[in-house]
Amino acid sequence: MAWVRLELDTKSRNWQMTFDGATAPGLETNQYLTDVYDRNIFEKNWWPSGWALNLQTNNDFQQAMHPSTDVILQNIDGKIFALSNICRHRKAQIQTTPTGNRPLICPYHSWRYGDGGKLISAPDAEASFDLTKDKIGEIALDSFALKYLG
Repeated sequence: MAWVRLELDTKSRNWQMTFDGATAPGLETNQYLTDVYDRNIFEKNWWPSGWALNLQTNNDFQQAMHPSTDVILQNIDGKIFALSNICRHRKAQIQTTPTGNRPLICPYHSWRYGDGGKLISAPDAEASFDLTKDKIGEIALDSFALKYLG
């Protein structure tokens, strides 16, 4: 089992505690409780994310389990990465099914990500966004630490 530890800034999280599918009253707006949960639970723990055995082929992916961040485990050229599943361009979800085999290409505008979540191509990038090849290489998905157990 691969475990993911998410180490991003927690200030931008919109985490909610749910009970039987309903949000506990007041918790979604109680910043103190959100900060306590973030600091004492989410930031200090590793989250089981999936089985490395399910990610043996290039482009195999599976969504990782985490309560507040959309993370994808992706095999890119034989190496498994834990990456944000949200495109840097228009914030679209990149992999839209729980598991599968496809490269990291955003379905919205076809931005393609490679090794370590780095942007490797964006259609009409220079004309539309003033993104030269040098600038494209500076854009990347957020990445997370992985730990393999067993």
